Amino acid sequence: MEDRPIPELISDLIKRARMERGLSQTGLAMTLADVSGQDTVTRSEVSRWERGKRIPTRHWLRWLAVVLGVPLERLECAATFSRRFRTVKSVADVLPMVGHGSAEPGAIPRQTANDDAINLEHDRGTFPTPGAK
Repeated sequence: MEDRPIPELISDLIKRARMERGLSQTGLAMTLADVSGQDTVTRSEVSRWERGKRIPTRHWLRWLAVVLGVPLERLECAATFSRRFRTVKSVADVLPMVGHGSAEPGAIPRQTANDDAINLEHDRGTFPTPGAK
């Protein structure tokens, strides 16, 4: 069986790679602006990426790969994983949700006996159909 890398959030990956290179958030933003020729990235945007408030676009992922020395594929996988689990604060929060210790991106958490089941017949009248009176 092939070993799969443990998924990581893009916020953690960017922060860790930035710190390993001794860059501040401002330093990363300035370097990204220099290499890309675009001054639209700021320290505030880097901060949003690292706090998981925003996920860099593919355009910025390519430049992050260059500046941080992280393979583009790894950044893209982390960005995809982060989009699927936007409300998660760390990968450790996701592991129990995907079952058997396998945090596979896109895995749907299994419903447990303790979860409230949705009763479609009962809940049907709770949410009116759009346009219905």
